Amino acid sequence: MTQMMRFDVSLQTLGRYYGVYLFEVLYQFIPVASLVGVVFTLSSLNRSRELTAMFSVGLSLARILAPIFFWLSIVVAGSFYLGDQVIPVTKQKRDYIYYVEMKKQPGLYSTVKTDKIWYRSDNIIFNIQFLEPEKEKAHGLSFYYFSPNWKLQQMITSKQASLRPGAWVLSDGTITLFLDDQVGPLVKKYKKKTVAMTEELSDIQTTSSASDFLSFKELGRYIRKNSEAGLNMTSLVVDYHNKLSFPFTIFVMALVGVPFVITHQRSGGMAKNIGLILLMTFGFWVMHSYSMSLGRHGQVPPILATWGPNILMLMLSYGAYRWKRV
Repeated sequence: MTQMMRFDVSLQTLGRYYGVYLFEVLYQFIPVASLVGVVFTLSSLNRSRELTAMFSVGLSLARILAPIFFWLSIVVAGSFYLGDQVIPVTKQKRDYIYYVEMKKQPGLYSTVKTDKIWYRSDNIIFNIQFLEPEKEKAHGLSFYYFSPNWKLQQMITSKQASLRPGAWVLSDGTITLFLDDQVGPLVKKYKKKTVAMTEELSDIQTTSSASDFLSFKELGRYIRKNSEAGLNMTSLVVDYHNKLSFPFTIFVMALVGVPFVITHQRSGGMAKNIGLILLMTFGFWVMHSYSMSLGRHGQVPPILATWGPNILMLMLSYGAYRWKRV
């Protein structure tokens, strides 16, 4: 917020920025909201002895929780749709407002199609098939140079580039010159070539990645295409699985609270249970973030990195339920 206020930005622009950003905040807080809803619902039933009455007539815990988790399954489906179809659109709109309208650097605004990431720098439009900012490398680049009246003058392609502040070193590519309508384009191959860039690598790194802009299916095609080209897609594979596993966190977070509110409050009361729930919630987010980081760096398989925290938390929740029953 402090950084944004340095820009000459109108309140209307700020309102539009945070209006589209609200969808991302909502997406992140749905699992926590589900936990709070389940805890308050079961706590109310427990205080009024309605849970005791239901258990006394032979209803199992699974039968009691079935209606709650039926509605939660609808929330899970809605969360997946939100993350798959809505968030990519709002993130692209947020980036446009930030880089074009607020920061006044339209070159840093990237748009992602199903196969390339597009940028603009002055009269240059360039795309990148895959960007590895941590290694300061880019793959599958194409540069289009235009005249002041936006007539295409030159095109440069490159299989790979080393990204340096102010200049990129291109490798194994072609240069195509478009002279005029009477003479065909001239094509020349090269092994090494340096092109001046106004964007610093640190600025390029702050822009959203392809996984932020693509749906679940589009990201899958993007990963397959670049994997076939021999590129390392580990980080995006983790994001791909996370698009599916994160909505199921709603079930996990809801189940975390069940063992602490279905029993009588003789062992410390509601305050203690809420404290334990908050501790487990914090532990889950730390575990999830750490696991995602390990997955993106190739330390653990992507599926384990994304689904592992959910499975482990379910096991801990079941263990807590068994312990509370004793």
